Amino acid sequence: MKIKYKVLQESDIPLIKDLVVEGFRQFSAESIKNFINTSNTYAFVALDTAKIVGLCYGYVLTRPDQDAANFYIRSLGVSESFRNKGIGSELLNFSISYAFENLGCCECYLTSCKGNAHARHIYEKSGGKINEGEVVYVFKRE
Repeated sequence: MKIKYKVLQESDIPLIKDLVVEGFRQFSAESIKNFINTSNTYAFVALDTAKIVGLCYGYVLTRPDQDAANFYIRSLGVSESFRNKGIGSELLNFSISYAFENLGCCECYLTSCKGNAHARHIYEKSGGKINEGEVVYVFKRE
């Protein structure tokens, strides 16, 4: 099994259908197309031959108090039948490297549920550190 890691292109959208069914909320082809064509949004995939088996997506965020931008990883997932093969770690590392080398970001970050030990293990194995003392607040539209 030879996995290829790449930036998601419009031509790849039909290949994402199976992954979406297995692990992510349902995305329409149109919503994925709109996402990747929106300024400062990026999606990365793990591709096994002609099947997308992993997806990571996020946003470049600029700040007025920094010269370089940050990259916020919103989601990372691997198709269930391809888990525990290092694909999630490699996809995360590819995404982070791309943000640093191609997007000029100085920092990448993500949030994780405290109880998601498997995901936290991947993040820590890839060099991620818990930002002690910070709390994430979520505001939802009612």
